[in-house]
Amino acid sequence: MNIRSRQRGQGSVEGVLALPLIFCFITALGALVYRGTVYCFADYHLHEALICLDSASVYECEQELSARLKKVLLFKEQTELFLRKGTSQFSGKIAIDFSSPPKMHLRQIRERLL
Repeated sequence: MNIRSRQRGQGSVEGVLALPLIFCFITALGALVYRGTVYCFADYHLHEALICLDSASVYECEQELSARLKKVLLFKEQTELFLRKGTSQFSGKIAIDFSSPPKMHLRQIRERLL
């Protein structure tokens, strides 16, 4: 009986001590999921923008890509878009600044279909 009375608040003390660790883990997991989602979304839409270059101007495709990226960026991170139309291939680059390292860079090159 004496042992039980000494361990009565042990669970609540351990719970309070574990809360900051649990919060940090959930925050880190959320940041990783967010960055992964943004990466996959940006990669897909960069590919779509390169396909767009077949039938539209660089300016129109950049504007469309920028509008699509704004939908997924929750914290309005700064982005740099670059699309280039060459004679035999198209290339594109997206740089997203998350205000903490590393800065995300995506590059794709697509051969022109004849």
